Amino acid sequence: MDTPRLNETRLISEILDLHPRGRETLRKYFDEKYLKKGSMRILSLNLACILHGVNIARLLDDLERAQPDKGA
Repeated sequence: MDTPRLNETRLISEILDLHPRGRETLRKYFDEKYLKKGSMRILSLNLACILHGVNIARLLDDLERAQPDKGA
């Protein structure tokens, strides 16, 4: 099964639920306590990055690189 495409409109909760290493990657940019908050989980990745001063291009790149190889 392919991991759904990631982009800035995805909700944090979707990334945490769908991306195999999403929590690990997001934890590098956002504190774990924020990832557990309901208010953070309903934010789009874009809005979360704006609010927390995170470079969205870098984060999306890290999430893409953390996806499992499709041939594995």
